[in-house]
Amino acid sequence: REQKAVQYSIFLGIFLAFLFLEGLYEHILKIPFRKNWKLLTPYLVLYYAMNYGFVVMVWKTSLPRGLIMLGLFIIQTIVNIYTHPRKSQ
Repeated sequence: REQKAVQYSIFLGIFLAFLFLEGLYEHILKIPFRKNWKLLTPYLVLYYAMNYGFVVMVWKTSLPRGLIMLGLFIIQTIVNIYTHPRKSQ
C-alpha cells in the first residue's frame, strides 16, 4: 500500500511538472519553444512520461480501463503525428 502511494506521488509530480512547464512556456514566457530542441526536449519527455503514467496507473487497477487508456494514447499519438507534420528544411 505504501509503494502504491509512492507511485502515485511520482506520477503526480511528473504531471504537475508538465503542467508547470507548459504554463511557463505557453502562457507566461510565450516563447516558440517547439522550434528550439533544447526547450522542446524536456517538454516532450514530461509529456510522454505523463501519458505513460495515465495508461499504467489505470491499467494496474482495471484491465479494461487500461486498454481504453492505451487505445486513447495510440489515437492521440496518431493525431499528433498527423497534425504536426515535419517541415522540410
